[in-house]
Amino acid sequence: AEAARGGQGPAACGLRGRAAPAHPAPATIGMHIMQRGGNAFDAAIAVAAAEGVVLPMKCGLGGDAFVLVYSAKRGELLGFNGSGVAASGASRDYYASRGHTKMPIEGVHSDSVPGAVSVYEALWKRYGTLSWPELWQPAIELAANGVAITDYIHHRIAERADALARYPYSAAMYLRDGRPPAAGERWRAPDLARTLGLVAKGGAEVFYRGEIAERLLRFLKEEKALFSLDDFAGQQAVVYTPIPTDYRGSMVYETAPPSQGFLVLEQLNILEGFDLAKLAPFSAERIHLLVEAKKLAFADRNRYAGDPAHVRWPLATLISKAHAAARRNEIDPSKADWPAAAQLPEHSGDTSYFCVADGDGNAVSFIHSLSNSFGSAV
Repeated sequence: AEAARGGQGPAACGLRGRAAPAHPAPATIGMHIMQRGGNAFDAAIAVAAAEGVVLPMKCGLGGDAFVLVYSAKRGELLGFNGSGVAASGASRDYYASRGHTKMPIEGVHSDSVPGAVSVYEALWKRYGTLSWPELWQPAIELAANGVAITDYIHHRIAERADALARYPYSAAMYLRDGRPPAAGERWRAPDLARTLGLVAKGGAEVFYRGEIAERLLRFLKEEKALFSLDDFAGQQAVVYTPIPTDYRGSMVYETAPPSQGFLVLEQLNILEGFDLAKLAPFSAERIHLLVEAKKLAFADRNRYAGDPAHVRWPLATLISKAHAAARRNEIDPSKADWPAAAQLPEHSGDTSYFCVADGDGNAVSFIHSLSNSFGSAV
């Protein structure tokens, strides 16, 4: 019924809760986990694992994750940051000496340590109720038995076919017989199933400090990448208090840097000064205000923001009401503008978002990403 009304994404509902990922198979898996007695956190891990199989251009074991959770039992709202670090041997001078004029977005020199698995395990250790292997089994079965390629997935693989073809493992996975799998074709990933099985048995330990890490580092060394064993061994999810703003009496919480949740908070603070309720949802006047607020927030991002482990920048100021008032005054209701620093060339990214809530009041807001479509393509 939702699809018939033009809804954008699949959702699965039941008495125990609701799961809303970007593909029907993970939606069903999330609901089954809750029907078997699991909570929203159990379901989120199983959904994330399954999305890594059926949405390989968006997310997976090689990516990062940024998660906000509310635990009704504990009464706590927390953020989980799983963004991995760059290779310890990487430096501006290294790239510049090899003719790079900007950061590479493809190949092993665009890779960072994958942070997603550290977040999955941190969530499970804090909130999970079902066994860790049980949450990974549906994804393992999807990869081993195969999934039907949708027209959307076919086109996304075809878009990156030239890049995937440059790397033998990627070509073997996604371009068998030298072409993208056709819509309706069954696509299997037995190697991925075996890797998922290792994670199901050994958790983050096997991924960052055990067999998987050893194989990854051996491959990366052969490809002249700049990672060390310590880069992987030291990966840990960061747990923190999300950053908030009050929007018209409702508290809105977002992911903290190095994630970019502050952009939403700044835009809300700017828009709070306009009476949007008087404007039709898709009117030119309303869309104009939304777009101009977004331009201003992104200009601030491009001018100031960075990884707080390396760059000092005024986060508190950017999400303050006073700063929003000053930026709001720059908006001309009758004219589009292009603020200084608003434009920054960006590559085509790819990320999956889903949310899960259960009947006990627990909720999970989940982003996991490869940054670029198929990540580094390796």
